[in-house]
Amino acid sequence: MGNWKHTAAAVFAVATVTTLSVGQMSGAISVMADKQDKSEVPVLVGDGNGEVPAFSDYNDDKLFMQAMAEDTLVFEEKKGYISYNEGSVNVRSDASRDAQIVASLNFADEVTVTDINGEWYAVTLQDGTTGYVMCDLIGFDYEAIKSELLATTMYEKGIASTSGNALNVRNKPGESGTVVVDQIGDASVVYIIEKGDDGWYKVYYGPDYDIGYVMSNYIVIDGMVSRDEVNNARKDRLNSVAKKGTVVTDSEYVNVRSAPSESADVISTLKHGDTCTIISQSSKWTKILTDSGIAYVTSSAVLDDAALADYNAKKAEAVARATNIQKSNNTTAAKSSSSSSSASVSKKVTTPSAPVASNGSTGQRIVQEAEKYLGTKYVYGGSSPSGFDCSGLVQYTLKKVGISVNRSSRDQYKNGVAVSRSELQAGDLVFFSKGGSISHVGIYAGNGKVIHSPSPGKTVCYTTLDHMCSYSTYVGARRVY
Repeated sequence: MGNWKHTAAAVFAVATVTTLSVGQMSGAISVMADKQDKSEVPVLVGDGNGEVPAFSDYNDDKLFMQAMAEDTLVFEEKKGYISYNEGSVNVRSDASRDAQIVASLNFADEVTVTDINGEWYAVTLQDGTTGYVMCDLIGFDYEAIKSELLATTMYEKGIASTSGNALNVRNKPGESGTVVVDQIGDASVVYIIEKGDDGWYKVYYGPDYDIGYVMSNYIVIDGMVSRDEVNNARKDRLNSVAKKGTVVTDSEYVNVRSAPSESADVISTLKHGDTCTIISQSSKWTKILTDSGIAYVTSSAVLDDAALADYNAKKAEAVARATNIQKSNNTTAAKSSSSSSSASVSKKVTTPSAPVASNGSTGQRIVQEAEKYLGTKYVYGGSSPSGFDCSGLVQYTLKKVGISVNRSSRDQYKNGVAVSRSELQAGDLVFFSKGGSISHVGIYAGNGKVIHSPSPGKTVCYTTLDHMCSYSTYVGARRVY
């Protein structure tokens, strides 16, 4: 390190630069300068100890130029950052706009300033390249440059620091009146979208780049990343997992919620037959992509293409079966009418016969099978005559008549075809909830009655549909035969 001097003309030219207009012209940056009287530049006062100030002591360019002009400066290396944000900045081999371009830098790129030559800084880049950049294109206030980056083109990357525990992700900032929508593990990566003044960060998290809120004191900042890089990665991820979904419901509409919870805000609705984009599905909630971002609907109301095809096939089978049964019944009734008419004409006396047995329709066989287990105790998770829960009774009964269905009540609602309440027949499955997703299922037995396994401490029994609807919400019915 040492002192350096310039000619009086060069010093005067640098010291009087007050305004710069920068643009790209034929691959070079053109600088236009206006001059003012040198007497307008404030006089730099020493530190009072007789010591020579160092270059690194000055963040104010004007004071720095004055110090340089008065030859009171010892040059020390200093970190600088490209402060021009309207395009790339050329690094040249010499302190001249005509010199060869040796590199190109962007806004906020870091350099080491090693010297000054007129209106040019000598710099060393992070890869070791040396060259010159015009002084007015480099700033030394990193925080100011960082703030502008985060407001325009960058996200801060954060790392969860929870000492091995899970970190709750909420649908809104704060703990009161919000919903825990997910959890992330210790050392998980998040990208900070917004920093609130209340100690919460709005972040992208997880493999699908979901949006949620986490407490800021559990996040350690780990640098910045390009917004475009994150947003493009999110778009690619969602496109790779997205598939078409179709709403199938007996209700008037299905609520679309901001989070996977019945207490989350309803942001829109979907009706039967509407299509949506499925991102992922669980037994309770389906994550969908909407115009405004990620949202959630109850899984029992959304079918992907494969499930929809199965649904339509079973619906067609059910319609065909019902049509055949109706034809059979009509034929039997016609034969019975013809026999009665012939007997009346011939006045033949006959001996009354024994009652005709049931035609053995599948729905009736389901009810008859379920009746075998009346009085069986309720056992949570039970699926055998030693004990049943509600869906265990349904699955076991149907298996006995040759029908396979899913295990849980929520998943059983995906089986078969929808049936309106006014068209219920014996053997149909009826579903209920208590303020949330589907939580109970029974077997409709006809004439307004239901066979079900109610709850702990009780046994399989008959009840009425109206009674069940008096203490829980009727969701709908499915025909699986």
